[in-house]
Amino acid sequence: MATPEQNLATSRRWLLEVFNERQLNTVPEIIADDYRNFGTTGATGVEGGRQVITQADGWAPDRRISIKYQAAQDDVVLLLFSVEGTHTGEFMGVPPSGKRFQVWFADAFRFNEEGKMVEGWVIGKGDAMLAMKALHDE
Repeated sequence: MATPEQNLATSRRWLLEVFNERQLNTVPEIIADDYRNFGTTGATGVEGGRQVITQADGWAPDRRISIKYQAAQDDVVLLLFSVEGTHTGEFMGVPPSGKRFQVWFADAFRFNEEGKMVEGWVIGKGDAMLAMKALHDE
């Protein structure tokens, strides 16, 4: 069984290696076949994990994630992090502004016994949409 510390390390890889560095070849090492993402895509499994990344590439290909806080207990990891980049593509119906942004997200990840992510909960996507809309008002 994976330890909370191992799950935390895998979560950091997900955000820093896969999201920031686009190491899509790493996705099968991190995401379980029965993975479900809540809040970003309806797809499941490894392909669902890849879709999370390609969606983000569509609205902010230069994005960078910085982790502020992290905690792990049993099979769950919680992370608070910022995403900054340039809003160059549509995000949740908001047309691109071409402007720089920074938004905060909290994600909760649950892991199976092998240490692969089986759930990804995105918290703050609505706040990000409001931030993207506000870019148009500046």
